[in-house]
Amino acid sequence: MYLQFYLHGLTVPYVLDLPVGERKSLAELKQMVQDDPELQPENLSEERKQELINDLIEARAEKQTNARGSNRAAARDVQATVDRVTSEVRIHTFDDSTRD
Repeated sequence: MYLQFYLHGLTVPYVLDLPVGERKSLAELKQMVQDDPELQPENLSEERKQELINDLIEARAEKQTNARGSNRAAARDVQATVDRVTSEVRIHTFDDSTRD
């Protein structure tokens, strides 16, 4: 968990500063943290470490309460629901037309 809170808390500012549409891989983020001497665990105060842990816990709780992680996931969910409803309507329409 130490690596998780550490990477989450220290890389969020890097990610937020990226231009729209640009992403960094996890390996790149890890390397950025390793290359910065101010971000080494031994250079962080206990208060800062606790703050990073709290930030990660808060982010995880928020992620659990979100309906979908992204707009793309929400769109896929809506499309899947529409497809299921359309399929059900076709099945029931077909069944009703053959009953006469």
